[in-house]
Amino acid sequence: MSKEIKEKESVQDRVQNEAKLSIENNGGRGLLAMCTGSGKSRIPIMYAKDKANNVKSMAILVPTEILRDTGWKNEFKKWKATTLYKKCDLFCYASASKIKGNKYDLVVMDEAHNISELSSEFFKNNEVRDIIALTATPPEKEEKQDLLQSLGLQTTYSLTLDEGINLGIISPIHIHLIYTKLETEKKTVRSGSEGSYFYQTEEKAYKYHNDCVDYAYKTFNGQKIKFSVLNRTRFIYNLKSKELAAKEILELLEEERNLIFCGSVKQADSLSPHSFHYKSGKESLKMFIDEEINELSCVQSLNEGHNLPMIDNAIIAQLNSNALNLIQRIGRVCRWREGHEANVYLLVCEDTQDKIWAEKALAGFNPENITKYNNLKQFKNEFEANYRV
Repeated sequence: MSKEIKEKESVQDRVQNEAKLSIENNGGRGLLAMCTGSGKSRIPIMYAKDKANNVKSMAILVPTEILRDTGWKNEFKKWKATTLYKKCDLFCYASASKIKGNKYDLVVMDEAHNISELSSEFFKNNEVRDIIALTATPPEKEEKQDLLQSLGLQTTYSLTLDEGINLGIISPIHIHLIYTKLETEKKTVRSGSEGSYFYQTEEKAYKYHNDCVDYAYKTFNGQKIKFSVLNRTRFIYNLKSKELAAKEILELLEEERNLIFCGSVKQADSLSPHSFHYKSGKESLKMFIDEEINELSCVQSLNEGHNLPMIDNAIIAQLNSNALNLIQRIGRVCRWREGHEANVYLLVCEDTQDKIWAEKALAGFNPENITKYNNLKQFKNEFEANYRV
């Protein structure tokens, strides 16, 4: 084992013990807001092992079936706690409200930002003593914050991505923010309705969607506002100009392991022959995990709940304003390994709502880790000059 690995594991061990102590000092309840790669899944296992005489029954709430069926089982095995695992019930948040009449000494809320009004009924329907909530960052939505507070969960320990990098337990991150423009000449957008379709430029189509949003707000019509905002969002999520830019970036990175985050199923299928989303099977995902292929596109499916090995780059063809989603996506590529720097290629369309989303999502990131490019040509020129050996 190299000196670098020993130092990293030593720091990780210290951080995990500090986090565990924060739960103990708060009466057995707390939220751990710790970046991906910090090893936060180990903390409730350590807590339960230390209190073996008092933790006779345990439940874990998770967002995905993979985490329920294999993810946590592997964590318990990794930390030599298979006996403890046998005491565990595992439930997805989607079905948690159906569980009634049980008694748990400890409940772990994995990816706790997934809590909802319905899933929180689990805590009304069952007798629960201690709660450890895990997340990369606390939820932004006020209703989710209120739900966590109603369970007596406040943030007892926090570790941001930047702090993880500085401690040496997360690989360094370099975000390449690449601006694109709406197409102003080619008429690539089909508009209108059945029987009277016509084609227009992205610029003209975006202006139409923007005008619809502005008008809806002026009418104070809630349904119109929701409908027009959703239509504008879908339009941005399917911009052909961004899709073409993403393809050019992928050509530069074709010899590396790339995870591509897309705005729609259509975009995901266009950007790679290997995609994973609600319409696809799991074959491509398995091949990517087994390192049989080096490229995989997805929509929201891989933000959390999967252990994805050895990823060099994240190409984010589309984001939204939620900083948590961006942190989760970056977390896919910044897991520590010797000599690794996580490169994130983020495409943002200038002069649209897309730029507003990006500014909000990036607000908490260290600007020293972000390089901005006015256009794709500038990025490609600098990439060729600086990143090619």
